[in-house]
Amino acid sequence: MKRLAIIGGGAAGMFCAAMLENARGLRIDVLERSGAPLQKVLASGGGRCNFTNLKIDFEPPKNFYPRGASKLRKPLRHFGAAQCAKWFREAGVEWREEDGGRVFPKSGRSSCVASAILRAAKGARIFTKTAAVAVSRRGGEYEVLARSEGRETRLKADFVLVACGGIWTKELKRSLEALGHSFAPPAPSLFAMRMAGADKPGWEKLAGISAEDAALKIAAAPAGAESARARQFPRRGKMEADIESGKAETDTGDAGAEPAPTKRGQNPSNAQYRSRGALLFTHFGISGPAALELSSRAARLLQDSEYRAEITADFLPSQTREQTAQSISKARTNFARSKLKNANPFPIPARLWEGLILPNAGIDSEKTWANLSKSEGNSLAEQMRETKFECVGRAPNKGEFVTCGGLNCDEADFSKMESKICPNLFFAGECLDIDAITGGFNLQAAWTTAKICADAIAARI
Repeated sequence: MKRLAIIGGGAAGMFCAAMLENARGLRIDVLERSGAPLQKVLASGGGRCNFTNLKIDFEPPKNFYPRGASKLRKPLRHFGAAQCAKWFREAGVEWREEDGGRVFPKSGRSSCVASAILRAAKGARIFTKTAAVAVSRRGGEYEVLARSEGRETRLKADFVLVACGGIWTKELKRSLEALGHSFAPPAPSLFAMRMAGADKPGWEKLAGISAEDAALKIAAAPAGAESARARQFPRRGKMEADIESGKAETDTGDAGAEPAPTKRGQNPSNAQYRSRGALLFTHFGISGPAALELSSRAARLLQDSEYRAEITADFLPSQTREQTAQSISKARTNFARSKLKNANPFPIPARLWEGLILPNAGIDSEKTWANLSKSEGNSLAEQMRETKFECVGRAPNKGEFVTCGGLNCDEADFSKMESKICPNLFFAGECLDIDAITGGFNLQAAWTTAKICADAIAARI
C-alpha cells in the first residue's frame, strides 16, 4: 500500500484528501498542528465561508492574484469555480451567488463547507496537535518528523504534500531548503488599516459608514522609510512569531508581484497600487473590500514601510473630473438656498459628506451653495477625488488572515503541483508564493492546487 503524508489540515490539505478518498491502495495521514482541521475555512467570510468566486472562470487571474497569477492560469482552467461549485453541491452544500460573483453556502454557515470536505475525506487519518517538524528523503521514500505534545515520531511516506498554509515554521522551512528549495520572504496580506486621526474627536462619526464605490491607491513608500524586514521584524506580532524574515524586496517588479489592475483590468505604468470597491470606515481606520484589496496588492511595500503610507481615495471613480465640476456647478443652482450639510449632490453617505469631505475641504457646512466660492468649489472637487489618509499600521487579524510569500513558484510544476527538485513531493495552497484579494479567490487557489495534486498522485498508485 502506498502512503501519503499531508502536512496541514487546512483547505488545501483536506481537499486533497477528499479528492483521493476513492483511490485504492493509498493510506492518507494528515498532520494538523492545531486542535482541529479546517479552522481557517470555518473562520472565513465571517463564519459564512465565501468558498469561490464565479468571476474566476471569465476574467484573467491577474485581476485577482497579486502573486502567482501566471502560474494559476492553466490550473484554474483545469478546476475552476464552476467545477468547484458543482463538487460542493454534489457533496451536499447548496450555494448561492452574491454580489461580485462571490459564492456562499445557502445556510450561511461555513460549517457546511467544512463538513462536506470531512465527509469526503473520512478515510484519512487526521492527527491533530501534531506539527510536522521536517521532511527528508531516505532512498526512494520520504520521512516526516512530527512532534505531538513533546513526543517525536517519524512517518514514512511514498508521497508528501506540503499544505501548511502561509506560515512556515523555521524547522520545516529549513528542511525544505536542505532538499534544494527556496522561499520568497513572507508578509501579511488582506488586513484592515489603522489611520492617523482615528483616535481624535470627529472620527467616531465616520465609524460604520460605507462608501459603496471608492478607488484607493498607494503611489510609493513614505520618504525615508526603512525596510522593516531589513531590521529583522523588530515588532513581532502573533502571526510573525513563527516566520523567519528574509531579504527585503519591493512589489514594483516581476518578482512575485504584478502591477495592480484597475477595476477594468488596466495595469498602470507607474507601479502604483490600486484597488476599487466598497470602503468601510471603522473606529480605528478603514476596512472593506477596497482596503483589503489594497493591502494585498501593496503587501510588501506596506511591510517595508512599517505600515506607514499615504493613501488616496477617490469617491467618484465612475466620473470624469469634468463631470465632478459640473455636479458642483449644478448644485450651486439647484440647491442655492440650501446649506451644504443638507444638500449633498454626490452618491456618498451624508455622514461622510458632512464629517469628512466638507471639513477636509475647509468649508463651513452651514454655508449655502449660493455662497460657495470658486476656490471652495475647487477644494470640494479635490476632496471628492483625492482625499488623503495617513496609514499608521495594520489592524490585528481575527483568526482569518492571509500571507504573501512562501515557496518559490518556479520550483513547482503546476501541471502536477509537484516539486521540480524532488519527485513525489507536492505543494498546494498558501504555502506557495500565491495569494489573492478578498472574495473567495484564496480558497479557490487552495481547491485548485489540491485537486491537481490529487490527480497526479492518483495516477501513480
